[in-house]
Amino acid sequence: MATYLHKNRNGNYYSRIPFPACLKAVGFPSEVRFSLRTKDRNEAMVSNLEVALKAKLLIEEIKVAEMSEGLKNKVIQKRAEIRLQERMRVEIDKKNKQYIELLKASIQLKNQLQASEDRNQELVNQNQEIKVIARKIHSAAKVKVESNELAHQKITDFISENIDINNARSSKVIRTLEELQTEFLADKVRDQIVNKSLKQLKLRTSALVHFAGGSTRITDLTYGDARNFQEHITEGRSGKTVSEYLSACSQMFKYACKLEYVEKNHFSGLKVPNSASDKRPRWTSEQLLNLFSCEIFTEHKFRNIDDYWLPLVMLHTGARPSEICQLETADYKVIFDTPSLSITDDSVYEDSEKRVKNKNAKRIVPIHHKLIELGFLKFIETKVKAGDRQLFSSTPIGEDKDWSKGFTQRFSRTLTKLGLEAGERPTAYGFRHTVRDEFKLSESAKDIVTELIGHEKETFGEVHYTHSEFDIVRKLEVLHQGLNFDKELIKVASDPLFR
Repeated sequence: MATYLHKNRNGNYYSRIPFPACLKAVGFPSEVRFSLRTKDRNEAMVSNLEVALKAKLLIEEIKVAEMSEGLKNKVIQKRAEIRLQERMRVEIDKKNKQYIELLKASIQLKNQLQASEDRNQELVNQNQEIKVIARKIHSAAKVKVESNELAHQKITDFISENIDINNARSSKVIRTLEELQTEFLADKVRDQIVNKSLKQLKLRTSALVHFAGGSTRITDLTYGDARNFQEHITEGRSGKTVSEYLSACSQMFKYACKLEYVEKNHFSGLKVPNSASDKRPRWTSEQLLNLFSCEIFTEHKFRNIDDYWLPLVMLHTGARPSEICQLETADYKVIFDTPSLSITDDSVYEDSEKRVKNKNAKRIVPIHHKLIELGFLKFIETKVKAGDRQLFSSTPIGEDKDWSKGFTQRFSRTLTKLGLEAGERPTAYGFRHTVRDEFKLSESAKDIVTELIGHEKETFGEVHYTHSEFDIVRKLEVLHQGLNFDKELIKVASDPLFR
């Protein structure tokens, strides 16, 4: 049994003792560490020998090879209980955090509504003052210009018009820019959009709040103000980034228009001239041929089979990288004899961390015949038989729980080896743009394309998330008619499981 003497960052020595494989197999940790409580190496070496000897004796006593079957089962059961408790604790912490965020947003919104009501009361008081002035002017006019009925009428009309305008203003809650942003983001939290998207919306709309001033009334913002903001954010930013900032502000004012806080969204018509964002980073036919001619696809030379299947699946579904990377084996469905993938945040596992961008992203996508031809159903069957939870090996990484990060990093290295330079090449997300363009070129039915790629529905008739036999057949027809990459995949070898 190996032992190791180490020093921590505070200069104290400790002993690291690994567990044998037979114990790790039934749930014991990989190693244990014992502090030797000294900074003197000679003293630590002596203590290390004593600790190692005692630890070895203890480990020998509980080796799995000498365990009774009953003790093995108890150990396994105990480890399972600990893992279940940890999962439950993480889930509870996550739900508590979401509840606290919602509660904070609700309290802040309540305070802002109270402030708005106070301002409305001020307008009502001003209205009463105008009425008093109107009566005085009316009386004076009647005494002094009784013979001039026309002048009297003009004065009365003028005062009435001002009273009506003031009444109209006091009948609506007028939001400041800061209040609108808070309410807009709270609405997005209720829609359960992913944390990464929420952060991006907050960052981009905050730029407008800081530029125009948080206390600025949204009804006072003009088209000129929107253009000035566009010029302000253009400096030092790429065209794509400027477009993303304008899009976020447009979303916020679209929300304001729906609630009738403002009459017009001045950001909806703004575009960035000659912007790189207008040239969507799709894959050209030559780039696809270059990619799918590399040894990963032609000779099955890969360390991770995901690197073979993920690009192919994204190219034949138009799905976002994270949507495919997070798929579980239970997301494979056969609907009306049609093999399909269910893209959703629903799961049979309570500790699932699957996410979708929004409610429109939930959808059923039939599996393209080219994927079946290459052996994708055999790959799925192997995963199901093995009892695997995830279809691919991806895991959520970082605070934003990014399922695709591990794959996209490997994919970037592959593209560099193929001579495609960073910043000038399409990415894994570019498969989605490619699919969307191919559907457009083939003049595919817009409502079906919207369902397939998970975009927002534009009409009432498109809002229902259905997968009747008729819908599945139509989706499959659109997939096969719109997506044909046989020329680009001519060198791809099938059945990577049998390499």
